[in-house]
Amino acid sequence: MKIKNIEKSYGKNQVLKNISFELNQGEKVALLGNNGAGKSTLMNIINGNLEASSGQIDYGTMNLTSNNTGYIMQNMTLPPDALGNEVLSLFARDENAKNYGRRLVKEFRMESFLNRRFSNLSGGQKQKLFLISALQNSPEYFFLDEITTGLDSESRVELFKFLTSNLKVKEATLLLVTHYLEEALQLCDRFIILKEGQIIADLKKSDLIQEDFSYLECSMNISDFEEYRIKEYQYKIPKKLAAEALVRFSKEIVLYQKDYRIDLEELLS
Repeated sequence: MKIKNIEKSYGKNQVLKNISFELNQGEKVALLGNNGAGKSTLMNIINGNLEASSGQIDYGTMNLTSNNTGYIMQNMTLPPDALGNEVLSLFARDENAKNYGRRLVKEFRMESFLNRRFSNLSGGQKQKLFLISALQNSPEYFFLDEITTGLDSESRVELFKFLTSNLKVKEATLLLVTHYLEEALQLCDRFIILKEGQIIADLKKSDLIQEDFSYLECSMNISDFEEYRIKEYQYKIPKKLAAEALVRFSKEIVLYQKDYRIDLEELLS
């Protein structure tokens, strides 16, 4: 798929500016950026839910249809009285999908959801239900738009464990919109960074994770590692020094990360 010079405006407000990149079959791509960067707008243009103001998309051999595409966004809703099993049946494309959906429900121990009303489910439970509704159809193309926004940290972690453990997702072409880098790293191998409607970086995972360095966050500045300081109390140190640092400054270190992961805020600053 070739995205060529896509632009989108609402009146005088230009949301996307000259967006161009290629998306290959089977790729797992994250669209990253702060709120208002244009991530969701771009996704909706790619999946056909929104028309661009200018530019074009050449889908090549990718044929996106309602039967082979799964799309989940934040704050999706259904009639409050709908039961979980009714939701699964509503989205299943055929009997095989329904059977697979039942297996997924059992695999993830969600049987209790099936006879509960949609309005009585928590935010994380609703998103799990929507994920199963999409996954049961074994989509070739998967679009996830800020699906953990508004969830507490525990629910976010649980939801992504649920998602990454399903092999069907790993076989599909995936486009993920999020402003959480950790979520993107779990699912994706390519990262397109947007800022104010423009692409400012197109990176691979190796560009975001530097295995030769470790990350330390401390309760105070440590003069011994001043040359490695990246921010107040934060250090990017060579991995060969990490073991020594953990011993010498165990009381001062409040967070240790084995591999150094680039802060998304650094890319956007």
